[in-house]
Amino acid sequence: MLRRLWKTRAIRAKISFAHMLSSSHHAMYDVLVKHSYMMVFEPSTHKTEINGGDMSGQITMKSECSCIELEQRKQSQSVALFDAIPAVLSPENGCRRPRARWRFSMILLAMFLLMEAMLAGCAMPRSFKRRVQGNRQSAASKSVNVSTTGSAYSPLIPGAPAGSNTLDIFPCKQSSGSPCPTLVYVHGGSLMRGDKRSVGSMPDLMNRNGFCLVSLNYPVYGRPVNGLIEQQMSALSSATAWLEANLSKIRPSCTMKGAAMIGHSAGAYLAALTATSPRYRATADSYQKLILNDSNWYTGKVRRYKNSLATIFGQSAMSGSGKNSLLAEWVPAELVRTSCPKKSSPTDVMIMYSTQRPEKQQAEIRSFASALNDCRAFNAYLSAHSYDHKGMHKSIGEPESSTGAAILAALKR
Repeated sequence: MLRRLWKTRAIRAKISFAHMLSSSHHAMYDVLVKHSYMMVFEPSTHKTEINGGDMSGQITMKSECSCIELEQRKQSQSVALFDAIPAVLSPENGCRRPRARWRFSMILLAMFLLMEAMLAGCAMPRSFKRRVQGNRQSAASKSVNVSTTGSAYSPLIPGAPAGSNTLDIFPCKQSSGSPCPTLVYVHGGSLMRGDKRSVGSMPDLMNRNGFCLVSLNYPVYGRPVNGLIEQQMSALSSATAWLEANLSKIRPSCTMKGAAMIGHSAGAYLAALTATSPRYRATADSYQKLILNDSNWYTGKVRRYKNSLATIFGQSAMSGSGKNSLLAEWVPAELVRTSCPKKSSPTDVMIMYSTQRPEKQQAEIRSFASALNDCRAFNAYLSAHSYDHKGMHKSIGEPESSTGAAILAALKR
């Protein structure tokens, strides 16, 4: 440890801590740093400028929460190291000049042990704890809170949180006449969290305008698990099949004829996979319209999100072959290029996005719309809005909301 410190030519450290002395006691420690062999310090109440060898520096300690800084600066070579030391280690300060290098080494060791003990024993400021401990949680480490109410559309996947296999139905207010077409909502949450309760004002907006709303859960764990995307896509397929078989029985005012699917963020990505992947073509056939609300995981540019890909798809997705497999199986733009479905009539796809996104991301979203239109099975069009990412969902159903108006127009066209 000491050898490594001695050999370090550039030392800069900034450490915040609480000094375990009374609030009225202040101390200043001036430190001489000589790369390759020594460090000397002594207590004083004033600031001393020391020139020795090719660098110098200082440590300042205050009571309560303050700073310690070691900062070395290039100094003049004209003042010899041992000529500078006596000016600091003066007799009136009660210090004696070391007679051997090992004494300097012992002082250095004692200083670092003192700092370590003080850091361990004091209450550090919250900001410092964040920097040292990294207590900011990523999406993959946050706990999940899944609602368990509603109807179960399939058996619970072993290990999945209770409620991951449920959906809520919000029937329209229509009491006579033809049943209302259904809009199926797929929530967002970075594929790791989220819940069907995050519907905001959508139920009221849909019901007032002659639509039923279904909001479904799918497996989320708060962490990556093997086969995560397969589990989630399987859940969408199972929920769709259950609705086809049971919705009109338990809610006679609702029908899956002319049904549409809407997804926000990660939910939009899953909805796009439903539309473009050959694996889920039977599920896609149940929906005449798709609404993809503000995601940018549609194209091969998703490869730049290395940390997210490693979290969701595993480290194998980072290799050359892994990236190619990822593109072929889980990137909607690539899927539609390689396996355009054959349909008698195209599926309408409205792609909503926030104009607050970087221009590169907006360009990728437009590129995905073009890829869909190159395949005659889709009729894709764009819908841009000034809300931020969260606002793209929360604004739906609010007074004078452009997102709500766009969704109603898409459903009625």
